Amino acid sequence: MSDKVVTSVGSMAEAEIIQALLLKEGIDSLTQRTTGGSELGDSGGRSVLVREEDLERARAVLEAEVSEDELIRESERPAAE
Repeated sequence: MSDKVVTSVGSMAEAEIIQALLLKEGIDSLTQRTTGGSELGDSGGRSVLVREEDLERARAVLEAEVSEDELIRESERPAAE
């Protein structure tokens, strides 16, 4: 099975927030740079990918209304090890 893009965002920080929201629902994901090369570091657009069998559920999670406060809390949470 292949990975599918569930969304694209403008930065690694945004991608990490999306990944945290998905992981909270039990959906594993990974990110892939969409623009630029390694010289850009963590800047630049990112695609968030999930397993094909998780795609519809991931879309539903991301379509659910998420408050700005929740996004802030997720972004301040320590990274998973």
